This record gives sequence, structure tokens and C-alpha cells, in this order.
Amino acid sequence: MEDIPLGSLPLEDDRRERLAQEYLKCLNIAKSGELAGYADKSTSWRAWSHPEVQERINFLKAERAKELHIEQVDVLSRLWSVATADPRELVKHKVVNCRFCWGVDHQYQWRDEEEFETAMQQAIAEEKAIQQDMPEYQATYPTDDGGYGFKRTKPPHPECIKCDGEGKGYIHIEDTSTLSESARLLYAGAKQTKEGVEIKMHDQMTALKLVGQHIGMFKDKIEHDISDPLKDLLQRASGNTLKPKG
Repeated sequence: MEDIPLGSLPLEDDRRERLAQEYLKCLNIAKSGELAGYADKSTSWRAWSHPEVQERINFLKAERAKELHIEQVDVLSRLWSVATADPRELVKHKVVNCRFCWGVDHQYQWRDEEEFETAMQQAIAEEKAIQQDMPEYQATYPTDDGGYGFKRTKPPHPECIKCDGEGKGYIHIEDTSTLSESARLLYAGAKQTKEGVEIKMHDQMTALKLVGQHIGMFKDKIEHDISDPLKDLLQRASGNTLKPKG
């Protein structure tokens, strides 16, 4: 006679069965307990913690995973990819040259003559506007003594007298259509804010913790076969070394 898998049969207690079924939908003990008819959170927790309820929940979870064709290794692999993705593939802080770094004698450098001409016209217009109330006002006109050819992405000049070689920092957002597989999993979308575009990412530490919990890393006594490369890598990353038994 074949053994009946633990948790495969509906629980005799209708409320406990309802609790297990509802918990699978919302993964919230208090809410599922309320729907099952338990009086308060504490009784819901006690019922949820009962071994037969846990067996039933675990069986139902496994059945749902089969229906969705989900394997533990697939989930674990995706979590590991999120945990180890490089956030710099999505967004990075870049340090580049300031306007004085590569100008002639470290004077202000323009992109081209058109940019310089625009700045000159703005200064003239500002002067005329102010002279309506202050006839003797004289604007400070820009010069092109620093020359042309400024490129934003050039590195800082180590001897720049304006920025002391430290350059100027800015946030650069990468093209999300060209991300690696792990970076795509880390990417959680973008949002337009008053300050600009905000890149959202999934929580890498939470993903790492879930992987660690799955392989039992956070137990007081760790007993695992270190032949599993992922377990071995996690142990080395945490500074712990597993030794084979015996």
C-alpha cells in the first residue's frame, strides 16, 4: 500500500483547513486566520503553527509549484542572480572634467562657437534689461580665451586650478535595454520625480538572505554537503568555511 504524503488530505478541522487554504492565497497569518473564523491574531498564530496545519500548507505549496511548473532551483537561481548583480550596470556616479580642466591656461572652455555666441547674446540681453533701471550698468561679457572643444565625459585634469583635479560628479543612468541577465532581474522599473529619473532595484540583501535561509546558512549548527558550488560560494563570501563530517 502506497504511503499517503503528509498534508495531502484535507484537515478534519474545517477551520484549520480553511486557514491553510487562505494562507496560501495571501501568505498573511492574521488575515487568513480572520477569514477562517479565528477570534484574534494569537489564536490564528497558534493554529497556523500546529504541525498538521504546517504539513498541509507545505503540501499545498508544493502542489501549486507543480501546477505552475516552478522548481526550487529556478527560484533559487533567480534570487542568486538578483543578490549578485552589479548595481552599476543600472546607475553609476561618474566623475568628469569641469569647464576649466582642459581649457587654454585652465580658462573656461566652450563646446563650440554656437554655445559661446548664445552665452554672449544672453549677457547682452541681461545688460539691456538692467540698464532700464540702472543706465550705467555694464555686464561682464564671456570670453573664449579658454578655447573650444569641451566634452563632458573627459576625465578631470590633475592640475586644474578650479577643481583641484577632483572634477565634477554626476549620476549616469544606463540604457536598460542593454542590461545583462542578472541586471535585468535586479531592475525593478523607473519613476519620474521632481529631481529627475529614479531607478528602482530589488533588495539585494533580502535576496541574499533568502538564499542563505534556503541552504540553512543561518542555523546555529550548519550541516551541508559542501560539494554544492552555490553553498560553498556563500560560505566563503560570509567568511565561514565548512568542513566535511567524519
